Amino acid sequence: MQQVIRFAVLISAIVQGVTPTLAEDPSDATATSINFDLADLGGRVHALSQNDRQEVRAFVFLSTTCPIANSYRQELNRIADSASVGVRLYGVISDRHTTRDEAVRHFEKNKHSFPILFDASGLMAELFQPSHVPETLVLNG
Repeated sequence: MQQVIRFAVLISAIVQGVTPTLAEDPSDATATSINFDLADLGGRVHALSQNDRQEVRAFVFLSTTCPIANSYRQELNRIADSASVGVRLYGVISDRHTTRDEAVRHFEKNKHSFPILFDASGLMAELFQPSHVPETLVLNG
């Protein structure tokens, strides 16, 4: 549980425009670029392959069935709503067992104030390799 809380604190700091100091050596960071676009649950395509504004982007891997991931809805909404200019939060559904219709129903019932990307192809999961939900990965600008 502490790991999840640390992610929430880290995301909160980044979204509010604070550059947190991490214990790890920054030279260990892996350079990652996204070379594809994804649609959110509303059908809007997000051009993830372009980051012309050099936004910090946080991707939170979520689930329709995980009670821990679902319990962070209010906190993630608060973080997204208070985000600094140049910071963008995305939810990601990469569970191959979840259909788009199930995800749409779940997230209509449990409102989120940030886009929920539906990763049916597993591209985001393959790129970031999350080990659990909720897991958050942050890309600098």
